[in-house]
Order: sequence, then C-alpha cells, then structure tokens
Amino acid sequence: MTTLSKLVADGVVVRIEVQLDGEELAWRELYAYPAAGRQNYFVPWLRDTLPTMRSQVGAEDSPEEQVYGLLVLYVTGKRLNSGRMYSPLRPDAKGAWELKTVDVRIFGWFHRRDCFIAVFADDATHIHEHGLHAGYRDEVVRLRDGLDLDEPKFVGGTNENDVLSIRS
Repeated sequence: MTTLSKLVADGVVVRIEVQLDGEELAWRELYAYPAAGRQNYFVPWLRDTLPTMRSQVGAEDSPEEQVYGLLVLYVTGKRLNSGRMYSPLRPDAKGAWELKTVDVRIFGWFHRRDCFIAVFADDATHIHEHGLHAGYRDEVVRLRDGLDLDEPKFVGGTNENDVLSIRS
C-alpha cells in the first residue's frame, strides 16, 4: 500500500492548485486523475473541454466561471450549499461524491476530510439526459478501489461534517 503523497510523486494523481486572491489561503486539498486522452477525466476535461462549454440552462456565469467559483469556495474552506453544490451519490455508493454547479458535475471521493480527489467531470444536462450518474459513480468506486492506496481509501458517511470542515 502507498500514501497519497507517493501517488502524487508517481504521477498517478496530481494536486490541483486553484488560483486564489492574494489574501485567501487554501484550507482544503484538491487532487485529480491526470489521465491523458480520456475526455471526461477531470484534468483533460478542465484543460480542454471546460473552456469551450456554454451554459445549457441560460446561467449568467459560464460553466468555466461556475467551476472556478465552486473550486475557490471548496479550497478556501467556505461552506458549500449541501445538495446544490455537493452531495453524496446515494448513501450506499461507498463514498462517491459529486461537486456541482448549475451546468457541471464533478465526480470523485474524499480520501480524508477536506481532501477531494476528482475523477470525472461532465455537462449536467448531458448527464441527466443520458442517465449517467450511476455509471460515473460506479467508475469512481472501481478506480479508487483499484488504487494501491493506504486504507482507509475514503471517508465514509453522507453528510457535510463527515467530509468537510468549515473555516471560521
């Protein structure tokens, strides 16, 4: 078994650094799978797909602005609106979660409290139209369970206090 730090050193996962204003400090950690060539893996999606997306629901902010805003709230330790900005993917989903904006869903898990590992992202309308939640959830669990990662690999539980601390 290995630590998250070792997985980062080996390039299995990457740390995502969110650009913050000069006075803001990171409180929570964000990591992702860097899988090149896989369209919906978080890192290539963030780099290649997100900048070209347009809101499918007529939101004032672009999907890119929405995701950046969500990631800033997450990383800086601010309270996320449960249900609207994040939620567990069914209580029996073995720790799979989604971070949400109006137009985007980011699927992953909390390795430990305040440490989210993003695996996939996709357009929310596309996910709903094609019933993709279960597929993304199951693939997150399959990939996570296949990692040579020290136990526990994920935080159990389905409420905010299980996975997030709130910066005061």
